[in-house]
Amino acid sequence: MDVNILTREIETFADVDPEMQITTMLVFLFIAQRGVCTQKDVEIGLGLTNATASRNVSYWCDHKAFNVEGIGFVERTEDPRDRRYKLLRLTKAGMKFYDKVKADKHGKTAKRQVAS
Repeated sequence: MDVNILTREIETFADVDPEMQITTMLVFLFIAQRGVCTQKDVEIGLGLTNATASRNVSYWCDHKAFNVEGIGFVERTEDPRDRRYKLLRLTKAGMKFYDKVKADKHGKTAKRQVAS
């Protein structure tokens, strides 16, 4: 992995919140790379507790949770197969931000690998 590219990607997240934790960044990238997933997928995929996954997913959503206003880059919708679960996917703003994160050093946008 190119350290310069990684540093640039982290700086893109710092533009949103200079005190953002790495776990919060990873949750966003996990959701972006899967296209659609559940919070349980985030927990298992990143090895997080339920509370940590919930807090970090809420950070990216648009509603207020844990006394912090959400960013609006991830939406939660009810899973039609099981209403106990919420499906997570990027909003249009989230996709635009993900494209910015993945932009190469020449300013060209990298091809997004998000399932439709």
